[in-house]
Amino acid sequence: MASDVFTADLYSLAVRHLVAPLWAWHERSPYLKQMKAIQAAQRRPLELVREQQLRRVQKLLRHAFTHVPFYTERFRLGGVRPEDIRSLDDLQKIPLLTKEDIR
Repeated sequence: MASDVFTADLYSLAVRHLVAPLWAWHERSPYLKQMKAIQAAQRRPLELVREQQLRRVQKLLRHAFTHVPFYTERFRLGGVRPEDIRSLDDLQKIPLLTKEDIR
């Protein structure tokens, strides 16, 4: 029984630290880069992580507003512009989408 647990743990370690990274490298997947970024984020202060999240969301909103007519109109109807989003709490200003909107 104890050897089964040891074998499962050894297998899990081998997959996580050897097989998965080699497979990602072989496929040229962004997995390794993303994994390193996630691990680094775990060691950053929460305030810094939230600032980075806000910058990424702001960039996404600017892109959607500039390049996607649906979102340009949606923001205008809601009286919101991407530059109005200055904190994560400001995301509440963005009009919610419904299933009907998507249809």
